[in-house]
Amino acid sequence: MDKIKVYHDVLWAEKQPFADERDKKKLLELVAEQKKERKLDIFAFCVTDEECHFLVSGDSESDLNQAAVSVIDQFSTYYETCHNGENMCLVRENRSQKLMDLEELIEDCCRIHKIATEQKLAEKPEDYWWSSLGEYRRSYPIWESVVNPHFVLDYLDGNRTRALGKFLKLHRSTK
Repeated sequence: MDKIKVYHDVLWAEKQPFADERDKKKLLELVAEQKKERKLDIFAFCVTDEECHFLVSGDSESDLNQAAVSVIDQFSTYYETCHNGENMCLVRENRSQKLMDLEELIEDCCRIHKIATEQKLAEKPEDYWWSSLGEYRRSYPIWESVVNPHFVLDYLDGNRTRALGKFLKLHRSTK
């Protein structure tokens, strides 16, 4: 099985840049635009009030950097406009970049989705609106699709319902 180079990127700021749900939605819209424009694969995300995490892959590190800069610049402009001139200085932190097979990727997707439960924002990962688990479940279609769930689900099982069941079960494991 081929390995994929996957980046775990985090965007954060000193104050809570995503405390307002409209700001979370705008961020995800900008990310979806960059995903489409730069042909990125986004496997998982979780947006909290303080930060957002993404597991992403692309043709080149340059594409990922350009996408991140574009999202940061556009979000900062949007934020200043919508929050009475208040500046928002987002910082991009690359937590890791590694080659991984699909099983490792699925484990990292689960880790990203569990951020909401670790921060006590939800009891179960599937209860949190602002993670890509909703896109896997197709239960929160409030933004343009940010992730392509078929990549992970097709690996788990050819039947979407069974694949989703397996994926959710992996989220409930204690690993």
